[in-house]
Amino acid sequence: MFAPIPARHIEYALMADGVVASDVNPLDDAKVDHGFRKLAGIKDNVGVWYFSLAQAESLLLSQEIDAMEFTNGRTYGAQDRGEPLEYVYNGAVMNLLTWVLAKGAPNRDNAIKFLAFSSRPDRQAALAEQIYYGPTNRKGLELIGSEKTLARLPSYPDNMAKQVLLDGEFWAKNLGKLKPRWTKITSG
Repeated sequence: MFAPIPARHIEYALMADGVVASDVNPLDDAKVDHGFRKLAGIKDNVGVWYFSLAQAESLLLSQEIDAMEFTNGRTYGAQDRGEPLEYVYNGAVMNLLTWVLAKGAPNRDNAIKFLAFSSRPDRQAALAEQIYYGPTNRKGLELIGSEKTLARLPSYPDNMAKQVLLDGEFWAKNLGKLKPRWTKITSG
């Protein structure tokens, strides 16, 4: 489990405790309490709560752990290097990341140009071919010629249908207040 934040792990805990993926969202206080109860119940069986993706990858590759929540891009990159890892989208929690432009940013015009550039379908397709993330611009999928690459992308329709979308609005409002509960579970 990735320890710095409870986001995604509450969702995984709910599904592990029998909540159907389609019923995970929207999150509310009762579901969060349910998820934390499940995490508290398995806490003694978790050998390590990892704190960085590099640490997580090391734990997997050294076979210190057998399975974990992890990123598809790093998993497939390791596979391409010959590592014996498998990524499963069934029940995965997809996190859509967004760009934020600081109010009063001194390089606002260039930042907007960068956002426009990086949002283009051709640029998102090129990135997806390098690290298997995205594309968030669905038109980018049409520009990817490799079936192998498409099958590895979280935004590929077959994979999206198997995932739960992270409730970003809920976590934006509640992450700060829930982090102490998460820290209590993961620290002792």
